[in-house]
Amino acid sequence: MLAIAFAGACGNPTGLCDAANGIVGQWSYQATQESPARGTVSGTLVLVSQNCVDFQGVLDVVETLATGESRRLAGPVSGTVVDAELVHFEASLGSFTREHLARLEGDSLAGSWVASSGTVPGAGQFGGRRQVVP
Repeated sequence: MLAIAFAGACGNPTGLCDAANGIVGQWSYQATQESPARGTVSGTLVLVSQNCVDFQGVLDVVETLATGESRRLAGPVSGTVVDAELVHFEASLGSFTREHLARLEGDSLAGSWVASSGTVPGAGQFGGRRQVVP
């Protein structure tokens, strides 16, 4: 199914360039963690365009567990614009990678994430708003 989305997206390179430009910027990032332990994640996601379909950036967040324990996580992000509304990206945060699939609507980004590597699997929802940088 994802391969079909990529194939369809390649048929309209101009539309993808516009969509890639739509993801560029500084975003607030808030997420819930439903497993392995309940918690919240908040911070900043900064993205730059690499070409019409690829982008890269940095995710810098603080993860707070329900127990009150918190830790800072930061690392590189790389992703792909699937179509005008759908983006896929991975954030490498130390010993694990969080894979994100999100819908982009103007200055809003929302979707789900899963820990796709590491010793403890995790999953949750996330969202963000584009920040206006003076």
